[in-house]
Amino acid sequence: MESVLAAMRAHGLDRQANYAFALNQYAVPVLLSSGDLAGAEAKAREAIAVFRATQGKDPPFLLANLAEILVARGKLDEADRVVASALELMGRDEYAAGLFRAVALNQAARVAAARGDLAKAGDLFGRALAVERHQAPDGTRETALTLAGLASTLRGEDRARRCRDLLGEAARIDARLLAPTHPERLAIEKDLAACPPPPAGT
Repeated sequence: MESVLAAMRAHGLDRQANYAFALNQYAVPVLLSSGDLAGAEAKAREAIAVFRATQGKDPPFLLANLAEILVARGKLDEADRVVASALELMGRDEYAAGLFRAVALNQAARVAAARGDLAKAGDLFGRALAVERHQAPDGTRETALTLAGLASTLRGEDRARRCRDLLGEAARIDARLLAPTHPERLAIEKDLAACPPPPAGT
């Protein structure tokens, strides 16, 4: 990985832009999976800086991914600003940016949830889910995580009424895409098992 990134750094502007996306797609996930949030944040910021220097603008998808790291590090105010910038750069059309917009909406939802604003988080997760269903009707790993995020915002009778449907759909997607021991699949199956019984008469 380091040799590939170094080769990209050494070339011209086109390869520099590729370097920015390589950082985001490979280096950042590796650091996140190892728990190195500070390293992941540094690489995400480097990717944005390289893209800005070579293209003269900010990359909304890279900003959305930086917001994910900032949420994980508890930097909610900055995460809020970063994801707001990403959504603004994508424009008002919910579907024009495709799944990139869903990523940004998901991060905005996680910021709201971390602040305890479950109503706002639920609205944002719902918008992200609409984009994901439009772009990938069969569902992706990200769709399953969005469904789980939406379920986590529900309370009271609303949770009893919708929890099993949302998490059941998420579990079916994960069963199709992930190994039985994958942590994301196990977490959703655990949450599904903990859903309250549906209200009487439903």
